[in-house]
Amino acid sequence: PPLEALSCGANVIVSNTSSLPEVVGNVGIKIDPNNIEELKLSILKILDNSWKVKSDDLKMHLKNYDWKELSKSFEQVLRLSME
Repeated sequence: PPLEALSCGANVIVSNTSSLPEVVGNVGIKIDPNNIEELKLSILKILDNSWKVKSDDLKMHLKNYDWKELSKSFEQVLRLSME
């Protein structure tokens, strides 16, 4: 869902746990999920437009998650594992 939101041009705030920080990289806001104040401040950053992601940075980030390229890589891994 964070990648889908980013691809639609939405700003995202994610927990700084599990794989989410890696998924959003530098184009999303990462917070401690137990820190309500941090969540509040992050929402305010988005609402007052002090959090801006450059469109070029966003495009480059999303390029890492191109489904066609990922499926090709996955197919190659499967073929190698069957040999």
